Parts: sequence; C-alpha cells; structure tokens
Amino acid sequence: MRNLLGKKKCLLTVVFLAATSVALAQSDEETFQQFQFNFSTPGARASAMGRAFVGLADDASAAVTNPAGLVLLTKPQFYFEYKHTELRSRRLALDDSLSSLETTTFYANLDQFSFFNFTYPVSEKVSLAFTRHEFLNYEEEFILGARDIPETTFLFLPVQGSRDFQGVSYAGSAAFSLHDTFSLGLTISVDRLKAKTARNLLPFAGEGARFNTSIDDEDTKVGFTLGGLYRPSGSFSLGATYSRGSKFNVQEDLVIFPGVFDIPGTMNIPFNVPDRVAVGFSGRPHNRLLFVFDVTYIKYSDLVPDDFVVNQNFLNESFNRFVEENFPGAPLAEIFFDWNADDYAIDNAIETHFGGEWNFVSRRRVQSFLRGGVFTNPDHSLRFVGETNTGQPIDDLAQRAQFNTLPDDNQIGWTFGGGVTLGQHFQADAAYLSIDPFDELVLSVAIRLP
Repeated sequence: MRNLLGKKKCLLTVVFLAATSVALAQSDEETFQQFQFNFSTPGARASAMGRAFVGLADDASAAVTNPAGLVLLTKPQFYFEYKHTELRSRRLALDDSLSSLETTTFYANLDQFSFFNFTYPVSEKVSLAFTRHEFLNYEEEFILGARDIPETTFLFLPVQGSRDFQGVSYAGSAAFSLHDTFSLGLTISVDRLKAKTARNLLPFAGEGARFNTSIDDEDTKVGFTLGGLYRPSGSFSLGATYSRGSKFNVQEDLVIFPGVFDIPGTMNIPFNVPDRVAVGFSGRPHNRLLFVFDVTYIKYSDLVPDDFVVNQNFLNESFNRFVEENFPGAPLAEIFFDWNADDYAIDNAIETHFGGEWNFVSRRRVQSFLRGGVFTNPDHSLRFVGETNTGQPIDDLAQRAQFNTLPDDNQIGWTFGGGVTLGQHFQADAAYLSIDPFDELVLSVAIRLP
C-alpha cells in the first residue's frame, strides 16, 4: 500500500511537469498578449474630426476630453451618444502560423449607449457637469490551434478562450473661467471595471485537460482629468490636459487537471488604465471653416506595472501547495522561472489627430456641417524583452513566439461625418471611423434648455 501511494505521488508530479513543459508559460498570455488599450473620444462631432478635440472643447463631451471647455456652454445641456463597433482581432491561430505569420481574424459586434452628460452653467464663469462614460467595451472569442514553436520540436497546446472587459465611469466636472481668455477644468471619475475571461487548454487526442484559467471579477477606482483652455480670440484656441488613469486589480482563478485533481489557485492581476498628456489647438481661417489638431502622449508602459505576474511560477506554486497538503513527501515542482516586469515591455506612444469642419449651410435657424479627419495609432503590443535562468532555450523561444512574432503594426485611421443644428436648442451629429482593429459608427444628440 505504501509503495502504491509513493508511485501515485511520483506519477502526479511527473504528469504535472510533462504537462507544463509543452504548454510553457501558457496561463493567461492568450487573453492579454494582443489586447491593446485604445482610447476613444466621446461625441460624434469630435469623432468625425479625427478624434481631435482637446484644443476646441466647446460641447458637453469636453467633460472627458478637456473639462476646461465646459465653461463655454452658456445654457444647461443634455448630451447622449450611441455607438456601434465592429472589433477585429488578428491572431496567429493556425498550427503553422508562428512560422508562416498567417493571421486569423476574430470578430465581435458591440452596441452601447456610451456617453451621457448633463452640464449646468452656474454663472458666466463657472459650469458643473455630471457624466456617465463607457471608456472600455471589448469582447472576443477565439480558438488557437496546436501551434509549432519555431526553432523547436515543441507545440503550444490548443486553446479556446474568450474575454469581455467593460469599463464605466461616473464623473463630476467643474470648469472655471479665470480670465476672459483662459479657463481651467477638473473631472473626477469613479471608474468601474468588469472583467470576464475564460481560457481552456484543449488536450491532445487521448489526453485529459491540463489546466484552465478564468476571471470573473470587478474593481472600482478613482481617476481624474485636469485641463486648461486658452482662447485669445474667436478664431484660435489652445488646450492641454493631463489624465490619471485608474489602477485596477482583478482576481484570476486557476484549476490544474480539471475534473481529475481540480487543483485550485488564485492570483491578483493588475489592470492599469494608462496615464495621458495631450495638447491641441483649433483655428478658423474662415467663419465657416474649422481645423483642429491634437497630439497625445500615452504611457502604455503603465500596463506592465512592478507587480506584473508571471504565471508559470504561480502555476508551480499552486501545484506544490496541493501536493504538500494532500501527498506529504511527494516531489515538488521546481520554482525556477524568474520572469518579472523587467522582462516584458510596452512602448509608450504619441498619437496625432487632425480634422476639419465645413459649415456648408448657414441659415438663421439651420446650420449643416461636413467633417473629416485622420488619426494615428502607434503599435503598443506587449513584448518579451528578457531571458530566463533555466538554461533551457525552449523557455525563451516560447515566450518570444507568444509575444514577439507579429511585427509592429503602426496604423492610420480615417473619419468622416456630419451634423445639423436646429435653432439654439438641438444638435444631432454622426460619425464613421475606420482603422485596422475596428470600424465604428457614432451618433450623438445635444439638447440645450432655454
């Protein structure tokens, strides 16, 4: 009987080590490795002008873009926005894709009432506002094959996964006119992130499942945006903002050998909204023609904080706890991986946004506008930049295959749209945006009270 128990202990460890060697470092990499946090500018008018609005900021969407502009609103105003988005995620999913670089596209269609705002001018020099803004809405389901790891004889296990990230902020804003030409604004937001992911390693033929991970959690944090707006004349304005993103944490659950041993584990996953600094200007060379231009620095490196988790260590530690509790004296998995935040990197990026607006119909009660623009989206993919201390080339080769195979993808998007105002109390706008990760339709309505 003792002999049999000893064999069972050894067998459990051998099976675990064999399982993790082929699926090296595959815990939640498939979920996060191609997730790129992209910021959207609320408002169909701003969206149609290349998402440039920091230096203009003259409607209620300024509560997010540059709250200093809220003081320009002279009447109480309700603002509503609807958005339809087709997301496209390109993955190296086929068995030979890590060598051939042939990508597979996974699609998701999202509909959301993404922005609501009420702004109330307290006086000529002070405005207050309340905003609900969906700053993140990302969904995807994907399947990855048994992919060859280049320069090795190993394979990644097939993976079936999904991810659903929803971020909503509830914010209060205040804007103050400090001078006829200069205003300051502050938006403080209570941000809520809901994260739901599932990642199942599919067994090879004749094998049982090895381990699965999932997230079903939410967290609430506080962020803010501080903005300034300088308007020396009615034909030129200059704006600047600093935005501090919320730093969330969610819990990921792990099950090793599901349905057999059901070895559990949990770990903390940091999910940080990057900080941003933006400057922009607007100019009117003619009373019916407007140009806007923004430059935004985004600190995407915030997505790899100091407590960035390396899941292979966590996998082994969870296994060892289970063995020590249930099979005292059995061999343990070695904790030898030393990957940490220094071994992964995301480049910070500078986005540029340019657009224009033509007031092609100007009557006493009806104004009609055509708009267009372009914007850049520099690559900000997660990359593996380190090396392990295991002495096994497969470890680093697997990480590089996961994170470094796709080339940098710097993108340029285009936008167009139009709008109409009826008297002083109603405005409706529409915008269409297209860039490689998504196509988007934005509709917004502003209702100004007497």
